[in-house]
Amino acid sequence: MIKKIISPLKILFLTIVILSSYDIYFQRLDKIDSVVSAVFYSGVFLLLFMLFISAAYIKNNGIRLFYAVLFFVAFLIEDGYFGIMGYFLSYSGFISLLEAVGFAGDAFSQFYQEILVTLLLGICVLLGVVLPPNSAFKFVYGVQKYNSVVLPLIGIFSLAGLIFIKGGEGGTGLPAMFTPLSYYVLYAYDKLSSKTGVRQPITIEKTGKKSIKDIVYIIDESIRGDYLDINSSYGVRTNLKTTYDDIEVINYGLASSVTTCSAEVNLTLRYGGTRENYLSMIYTMPSLWSYAQKAGMRTVYIDAQRTHQQLQNGMTWKEQEAIDDFIQFDNASILQRDQAVARKLVELINNDTQEFIYVNKMGGHFPVNDKYPDKVMRYKPVLPRGRFLTVGDTGDKSGFAGGNAWLAYRNSYRNTLLWNVGSFFFVLLTQANLNKATVIYTSDHGQDLHERGNEGKNTHCGGINANIEEGIVPLLVIKQKTSGDFDWKKNAALNKNKSSHFNLFPTLLLMMGYDKLEVNKVYGTSLFEHVNDPYTFNTRFYAHFGLQPEWKKIVPAEIAAPDSNEGIGSEISLLQQPVSESAKVIR
Repeated sequence: MIKKIISPLKILFLTIVILSSYDIYFQRLDKIDSVVSAVFYSGVFLLLFMLFISAAYIKNNGIRLFYAVLFFVAFLIEDGYFGIMGYFLSYSGFISLLEAVGFAGDAFSQFYQEILVTLLLGICVLLGVVLPPNSAFKFVYGVQKYNSVVLPLIGIFSLAGLIFIKGGEGGTGLPAMFTPLSYYVLYAYDKLSSKTGVRQPITIEKTGKKSIKDIVYIIDESIRGDYLDINSSYGVRTNLKTTYDDIEVINYGLASSVTTCSAEVNLTLRYGGTRENYLSMIYTMPSLWSYAQKAGMRTVYIDAQRTHQQLQNGMTWKEQEAIDDFIQFDNASILQRDQAVARKLVELINNDTQEFIYVNKMGGHFPVNDKYPDKVMRYKPVLPRGRFLTVGDTGDKSGFAGGNAWLAYRNSYRNTLLWNVGSFFFVLLTQANLNKATVIYTSDHGQDLHERGNEGKNTHCGGINANIEEGIVPLLVIKQKTSGDFDWKKNAALNKNKSSHFNLFPTLLLMMGYDKLEVNKVYGTSLFEHVNDPYTFNTRFYAHFGLQPEWKKIVPAEIAAPDSNEGIGSEISLLQQPVSESAKVIR
């Protein structure tokens, strides 16, 4: 009796999986122009599904369970990604997911609706494969008789070979049970290839002029440069345009980011890189921490995004060994994290120790519903409040297809910038003794806030389809007016709206006293020179297997700006809110 029930259930689950994939198939097919390519894609799609079905009719229960678990996990990755992002998982996107695996809990709490749908379908995958087949059916008996237990593995490795030949492309829009597994095969190969290696020692001599001040390197999160008042008429108030008696802000305008995802950007900012060799350099070159320590500076890392010693953005515990003070705010609310950063920076800058301080701010990563207090709600209407009080990353953007939903998003984003940028700098610039520090401020990437009316739910990490708004970030230097350490103004006008993240690592090394000729030879041009930067950002960061990076040119005149009047309310005061939570120094 049980066998009679199980067999139809097995067929039902497999049928559900097959039917759930037809939409993916037609979406991918719709993007193919060539008839030959369409026929080839259809053949590969059908073959992989046949291999999936063959796994479900393997006689051995243990082997069938093995495939069931593999396909279940792969399906959750691929289908879940598509449900959240609105487009297929690429190989580069897969690597980004692996690097962000520590944020899985946040992702589930915010995208639970999409993930639950994927989970239900994933259970159909699991049960469709693992339930025992009833060999009484002639069809099943024939499949089992000629079925090989290695056929599904052949499918995984063959697809990996196809993707390898196409330089990391060609895996999108295929059955979700196979693509992530093939990506993982390629990832394992990639990790064993020459792109990774032993960290090299520092070989550049310290012969240049050295700053006698603290160097404060602030990497904000998801701050789009044109949404700040120092760069556009529609930008929000930052307190950086205010006239101060002894402080000057040297604005390099809109800079181009390395790419559009946080982990890849921060890796490049911490290890340096050129447009030609960034991949090998992030795996083999010394870190900023190592350079700072050799220059005689104490190293401090302030991370406002994570707590309880969690590492992020590709940082390893080996890298962390070169950090003297690793500071997180375990007891500070999401709302108060950047205020806590500002107060901690004031404390560090005002002490008598020369330090290199690298900051990952909380900034404006989605969800932006609750990253600002009511008193700075200048822009309205806003997204519903109160749901994301404890969430730093990701966000539930279900239903965002443009129109009023994105208007409310943009207004919430503006209010977030008023608080996490404007109020942050109010504290820093009014309380820190900046004759003891030079501050470099930028963001990891920009934001696509859907001013173009485009579809999808993502604001960044757009990959090859990224809009230019994802790659524009602020870049400025804050220093004492009378400081003569370095001539920042000499090339500031030439480099405004023409610089990039790639100019920052050599700039920092020169500030630490390293030899200019050697620095330029290895890391490229600094901000102290005319950078002559191509003003592009990388939409294919992990260019593998012979495929080349894709660089997208930023043309300022083509930036999709919001309506200049949307959401503007009355002026508000940007005073600091009390922050009672103290920072936790891990090392």
